[in-house]
Amino acid sequence: NAAKIGPEQGLLSLAFHPDFPTDPRVYIYFNPGEVQGNGPNHIAELKLDPNDPDKVDPASLRLVYAMGKVASNHNGGMLNFGPDGMLYFGTGDGGGANDEFGTGRDPKSPLAKILRIDPEPDGVPDSNKACAQCPMADGFDFTVPADNPHVGDANYAPEVYAMGMRNPWRFVFDTATDDLYVGDVGQGSWEEVSIIQAGKDYGWSAMEGTHCFADDQCDEGAGPNQENMDGITMPIIEYSHDDNGRCSITGLGVYHSCEVPGWDGVYFYADYCSSEIFALRWDGNATEDLGVVASANGESILGTGHNAYGDIFVTTVVVDALNVLLDGKVYRVVPG
Repeated sequence: NAAKIGPEQGLLSLAFHPDFPTDPRVYIYFNPGEVQGNGPNHIAELKLDPNDPDKVDPASLRLVYAMGKVASNHNGGMLNFGPDGMLYFGTGDGGGANDEFGTGRDPKSPLAKILRIDPEPDGVPDSNKACAQCPMADGFDFTVPADNPHVGDANYAPEVYAMGMRNPWRFVFDTATDDLYVGDVGQGSWEEVSIIQAGKDYGWSAMEGTHCFADDQCDEGAGPNQENMDGITMPIIEYSHDDNGRCSITGLGVYHSCEVPGWDGVYFYADYCSSEIFALRWDGNATEDLGVVASANGESILGTGHNAYGDIFVTTVVVDALNVLLDGKVYRVVPG
């Protein structure tokens, strides 16, 4: 049967344990979609099958985290272990449009956030903290790191690392600097890249990029990665939907391959609709916008990956007018 691209559901991301394969655990981020309608997002742990190390053992599945939702879209979908060994994952605002469920400004909600947890169980079931109504979430278990920025603050969910995200579809840690780059999908006008720091607020839905969204009186005067007068941290770059049919950012990665020494430290990102690939340099204070550097020739840029050499890979899909998947490819970023 032909595969159909659905509304941001199914398997969204996968991460290996930092000590893999010595520690044979794999973590997945998924939304069951049609199985449970507008069901919750889940983070689960699986172990390799000891009889077949090329596969995971389905019986080993342990639910680590879950978050309830109302709509099917804006699930975020990225998870990765940070250089500190903690598990980071991005959550969207829960769907709909214009933050209609109000999660972007709600520090107690796990939605519209970058979350940080230790996936090791602490022995205390966590279902009442994030997703009491989730049908698969009875007894799910994780540990809140003691150094999370809001631990002990009753106004925040303790797993919140940063807030104000709309739909952080893909993010990456720079292996040289540990900077966390997030490509956050905008509403209808602006796409943005931010450097995420502990405890910061990145604006949604008071702002879209550097622009006022829900509040016409917001402060638009702060520079890249700087806090405005409202305590909102600005992106390091943004782009408009006005050109070339652009619609949705896909963050890619920071280049560190020895093949092109001049690209070392360059961050690549792309647009799903226009097939354009952009690049920038961030030096910790200012952004050098390198503009459009490549194109996927009409294929929709969906995801990314990298290898131990520092190469960046780009995944694309081709769909027909009914969103039926026709093809999918993996490219490596190389000199033209």
